[in-house]
Amino acid sequence: MVIVADTRRLTGWQAWWGNLYNESHTYFTLMTIILIPAVAVVFGLLTDLLLSNLGISLRSRRLGEH
Repeated sequence: MVIVADTRRLTGWQAWWGNLYNESHTYFTLMTIILIPAVAVVFGLLTDLLLSNLGISLRSRRLGEH
């Protein structure tokens, strides 16, 4: 059994990602290992920016139960 990605109707980065999977599982794995933490850092920074614009500070910790 051969497992491949069907890239006939894909364009752009989706076609590139599918072709990378079809050509080399090693490079696909390395790119996945690199991209997942990178995307997580970007999403974390965007969330921090959004929350700080809403007035929620995650940097200081003040208890509200006093």
